[in-house]
Amino acid sequence: MKILKPVEKMKFTDCLRVILHQAHGEAESEIYAYYQRNCSFMLKADAREVNHNPHYYHVHSAIWRFESLCQSHKDISLFEVISNQSGDKVIPLTWSHFFGKRQGFYENDGRRFNSKRKPMSVLCSSVNFMDYCIKGKKLSMFANGFVLNPFAIKMDCIYRRMVQENYILTEETTVKEFCRDIVDFLYPAMSTHEKGFILKLLKDKENGDY
Repeated sequence: MKILKPVEKMKFTDCLRVILHQAHGEAESEIYAYYQRNCSFMLKADAREVNHNPHYYHVHSAIWRFESLCQSHKDISLFEVISNQSGDKVIPLTWSHFFGKRQGFYENDGRRFNSKRKPMSVLCSSVNFMDYCIKGKKLSMFANGFVLNPFAIKMDCIYRRMVQENYILTEETTVKEFCRDIVDFLYPAMSTHEKGFILKLLKDKENGDY
């Protein structure tokens, strides 16, 4: 199988939390915490075994939506990522490969055991998952047909996250606050310099400076 590294990707767990937040608002954190505590068995359990807890149904529904979006939109790519000291090993997953491994990921909070000698791998999707996940009209900072480079893709995803969260920038918003509230959810490894530059550009946009 060909090994490659996509331009940008987001973890399955981040996808799941976006879906839960869309459907349940501030209750997303509680539902996701329920999933984290019970993921090792809840996807195999009958609803009666968890006393028909509403969170059980919410998690199943969110996972179904994740799979439905990935299956319906062929330009959404799935990846299995294994982190090594020498760099991430990124393995593209066909739908059939993913379907054969999905239970292992779901039962370990988006991770999967490969062998005793390798660290757990992480399930990721391409960042365009956000385009299809956000309800209604596709949101973008850029005009239709504009070709986005890797930096523009990051900025556009951050902008869509801000719109989804109804997040308002002010002159007093610091880089630390902006990262805590928005950026780290999508790009936890982004450099401080890049975060600060994106915040400046977005502040300029809010002020109508370009």
